[in-house]
Amino acid sequence: MSDTYPPGAVIGGYQIIRPLQAQGAGAASHVYLARPRSDAHVTTPYVVIKIIFADVTAPHAEQGAPIDIRPIEHPNLVRMLPVSEHATSSGQPPKYVAPVDPGDPGSPWYVVFEYLPGGSLRHVLARCGRLSPAAAVEIALQVCRGLARMHEQHVLHLDIKPENILLREPLSRWQAKQPQVVIADLGTDHVWHRRRAHSTYATRAYLAPERAAGRTPEPCHDVFSLGVVLFEMLTGRRPYGDDAPATQRLDEVADRLLSKQAGSPDLAQLVRRAIDRNPDRRYSSVAALQADLERLPIERPGRIKLPVMSGALAYGVAALVPLVLLLLLVLQLISLAPPPGTSATPTAVATIAPPTRAPDATPTIEQPIPVVSPTLDRPQQPTAMLQPTSTLIPTSTLLPPASPAP
Repeated sequence: MSDTYPPGAVIGGYQIIRPLQAQGAGAASHVYLARPRSDAHVTTPYVVIKIIFADVTAPHAEQGAPIDIRPIEHPNLVRMLPVSEHATSSGQPPKYVAPVDPGDPGSPWYVVFEYLPGGSLRHVLARCGRLSPAAAVEIALQVCRGLARMHEQHVLHLDIKPENILLREPLSRWQAKQPQVVIADLGTDHVWHRRRAHSTYATRAYLAPERAAGRTPEPCHDVFSLGVVLFEMLTGRRPYGDDAPATQRLDEVADRLLSKQAGSPDLAQLVRRAIDRNPDRRYSSVAALQADLERLPIERPGRIKLPVMSGALAYGVAALVPLVLLLLLVLQLISLAPPPGTSATPTAVATIAPPTRAPDATPTIEQPIPVVSPTLDRPQQPTAMLQPTSTLIPTSTLLPPASPAP
């Protein structure tokens, strides 16, 4: 039987609507959004169905190991819902895992969870890039509380990552809100109660190095994964890249970035200890990590306000601004260019000079004109210049010099 199901397919008392992840993205399962049918005895309008691959369930079926789980109740853990065919009123306890096809020994099994509309931490990081120290610590504390409850029940998650940290309610772009965090995808190892001790179905970027080497799962492996998530929330990048960090170490660039963005030396040192490649130097339990987080001098509860535009969209708009300005400049130059078929060389254009005005009979002379004295060879300044109230005599009204007396 196929492990993938199209929209409209019926699994137990639920009908598939669409996949919640790209097919093949999960290492051991596929996750779908579904709606309950009338025989599901579930009042919520939507649920999440996790289809566990047949190659994961086959070894237990061959060994005759019973596949059964019980939900772990906690505000920071996703709520599991009973599968419909076992949710009866016969007095028996409801079942929370069942084969898709009960008559097929090689059938994949499925688990049903509540649907949370708030999205995942991965979506928040895609919008914000990174979070403030207060918001990052707030989310890490809630994850610690959920993991501590699981560890009390001797159950490990072993796949803590931003995609598996969900929010009960969507965050706002207009008001900072405290995130309500829920741990989802309780993992194949949760389903089998650690019976598959040497499986490594997990995302390599968040996998503890000794776990990648095949070491038996321990609580400190969940600590390491949460430490990587905390590093990513503070800096916007993973400390060891996308590969398993078994042969890598925290480079100086990443360490300096952590010191800068953590805002507190105590928080930076806490993250370094949580992601230490040596398990002997790492936090041995989630409870110890939670205690140090609660002692940090950071304002709580941390709140998050989504940006109006996501980081990628903001960068795209910023990149388009100079292109738009360049396009406007080109359009302006095109509008100023001569139309096709005309010469670009300027030609003389005949203009009609305005009619000249005839000079007045008595033009005004702006500069004084020297008067030649009959008795002196050099010019003398007119006496009118010596009198403040006199006016200059126009050249057209100058009298001829007087004749000498006989």
